[in-house]
Amino acid sequence: MERCQLGAWTFNEQDVGVSIVAAPNRESFYGTWGTPGMFFGASSSLVGQTDINTMLDSVDFSESCSYSGREAYDDGLYTGQYDLWTDCGGTATSFFVIAMGPADQSFLGLVQIQVVDDRDLEALDRIIQTFQVVGTLP
Repeated sequence: MERCQLGAWTFNEQDVGVSIVAAPNRESFYGTWGTPGMFFGASSSLVGQTDINTMLDSVDFSESCSYSGREAYDDGLYTGQYDLWTDCGGTATSFFVIAMGPADQSFLGLVQIQVVDDRDLEALDRIIQTFQVVGTLP
């Protein structure tokens, strides 16, 4: 199985943009709390249809995780908000959900990162420091 997948971003059952998923095992990333991984989606079509808080509200892990709250997000390139979910599935796994966009509001983005152990915290930092949207979004 490939570790990365590029494709359409489906949000509220509609294809709204582009996405990338990266994980050692994508099926396990989607289906368990034991596999680290990340999702990044970007959409110009969501601008004006939804907002950062609504996007975050649509991602609810309350049946499996403890909600640690919503905080401001600013990586120097994009701003927004993020939610942190902890103790997912009775494990030490944490799940970060970042909704953000650029100052010109040309698109909205959603980043989801599943952190299983300390190594994944380093990956989280690297993802936040390096992700960016280039080119024109569908």
